Amino acid sequence: MCRALSLRQAEVAHWQHVARGLRLAFANEGTLLPFEGFDRLRPLDLQAMAEKHAGQRLDWVLECQGEGTNGYQVLKQADTMMLPFLLPRRELSEALAAMGHAMTEEQGRRTAEHDLTRTTHDSSMKPEHDPSGASSVAEEPHLGTYGDPLTCCSTTTLGCWWSRAG
Repeated sequence: MCRALSLRQAEVAHWQHVARGLRLAFANEGTLLPFEGFDRLRPLDLQAMAEKHAGQRLDWVLECQGEGTNGYQVLKQADTMMLPFLLPRRELSEALAAMGHAMTEEQGRRTAEHDLTRTTHDSSMKPEHDPSGASSVAEEPHLGTYGDPLTCCSTTTLGCWWSRAG
């Protein structure tokens, strides 16, 4: 991939240094969290909000009520779900391993279920914001080869992809 992107060794070394400083946050049961402390935010019933405010963006509804999404377990896009969409399984596994983590099939399923029940899809998960081109130089298939982000996340889970892509 470095060759395909014309990356110089100094750039690779820089990003390896950056990667070593990254941390991942996991809930007690092993679910990959969007960020440290996400599990301590207040839960919000997205389905009830969607029914009450049909056709309206949740973040705007909360702002009109004098609140915002920052205090709730709400995601406008499921960033952790985008990882297998952008990277082939092997590359994702290697990146996680370099950070001292392994993602089991069960953790992938739990992470997918966790994120999908908390995601409003008000941002880049929409088909018109298809990021699959970012990994088009990858030699192995990534989840993006199975369709647009919203379709993939609605019809598959990380765990299914994890076991299918090996």
